[in-house]
Amino acid sequence: MKQIRQFHLYLGTLFAPLIIFFAFSGALQTFGFHESEKAGSYRAPAWIVAIADIHKDQRIARTGKSSLALKWFILFMAAGLITTSILGIYMAFKFNRDPRVVCTLIGLGIVIPMLALLFR
Repeated sequence: MKQIRQFHLYLGTLFAPLIIFFAFSGALQTFGFHESEKAGSYRAPAWIVAIADIHKDQRIARTGKSSLALKWFILFMAAGLITTSILGIYMAFKFNRDPRVVCTLIGLGIVIPMLALLFR
C-alpha cells in the first residue's frame, strides 16, 4: 500500500501543473472566452487566445506548428491522470470504513454530468 500511495504522489505531483493549466484553459473555452464575436461586442483577450492555442493545438501562436513533444507529454499526463484516479478510488475503498460512501460519490460523479447535459 505504501508503494501505491508513493506512486500516486509522484504521478500527481509531476502532472499537477499541466492538469491545473488544462482545467483552467478548458474552463475558459467552455464558456467561449477564447473566441471573439463577429459582431465585435466581445474581443477575446490575447492571453486567453494564446492559452487556448496551447490547449487545443499544442502550439504557441496561431501560425506556429504543433509541438509533437507536448502532444506526447499530454498523452503521458492523460495516462497518469487515469492511473492516479484509479489509485485514488482504490485507496478510497481501502481507507474508508463505509464503501457505500465511495460508491455513492462515484455514482454521483457519473450521474450529475449526465443529468447536466439534459438541462440547457
